[in-house]
Amino acid sequence: MRIDKGKADGIALNQPVVGISPSLGDSLYGKGLVGKVVSIGDSSSVVQLVVDGESSVAALVQGTRAQGIVEGTASGRLIMDYVDRDQPVEIKKVVITSGTGQLYPKGIPIGFVESVGEEDVNPYQGAEKRHG
Repeated sequence: MRIDKGKADGIALNQPVVGISPSLGDSLYGKGLVGKVVSIGDSSSVVQLVVDGESSVAALVQGTRAQGIVEGTASGRLIMDYVDRDQPVEIKKVVITSGTGQLYPKGIPIGFVESVGEEDVNPYQGAEKRHG
């Protein structure tokens, strides 16, 4: 996605892009992590969206100790993978950036847990999220 802000506006490479919509109250719709800056010009930049299949973000389920990696998919959905099976993950809980990676500070909302599933051969559980 191209945005109309660039070097002249103080935009930096790998800077997180976060949506804000104060008029929407407590809802996360329109708020939270959008992606990161991957290319910069003087007056515009290119943002890799968090839902991009090449995107990954260290994350945690708010209010729990469940951590994992949120990854974009080809369908534009988000999957939280590599969550320890012994960590409780509940539907409708907010998923936020964990701050353990190099790019994103802790606490940026990513989305809500929409479903939880496990694979018999995988030592981790996964959670599917609805962005926004």
